[in-house]
Amino acid sequence: MAGIDCFDISIINNDFLATSKEQKTGNELKRELLRQILNDEIKVRSPKNLVKYRKLKEEAEKLFRATTTICSTA
Repeated sequence: MAGIDCFDISIINNDFLATSKEQKTGNELKRELLRQILNDEIKVRSPKNLVKYRKLKEEAEKLFRATTTICSTA
């Protein structure tokens, strides 16, 4: 699929699997997985520029809250 021989699912942890059972739609699962990937990347990169990545995390959380609100009203 798209030049990928096999998928790496090592980023899926037990917390994600537990929350995925509670999720109702594929979009909610995608949003949660994206949130986890983004948070993991921010953790790895934040020691380089703590202020920059703290701000990025705050903005990402605002975005996730907004999309959650939009999706729940649709």
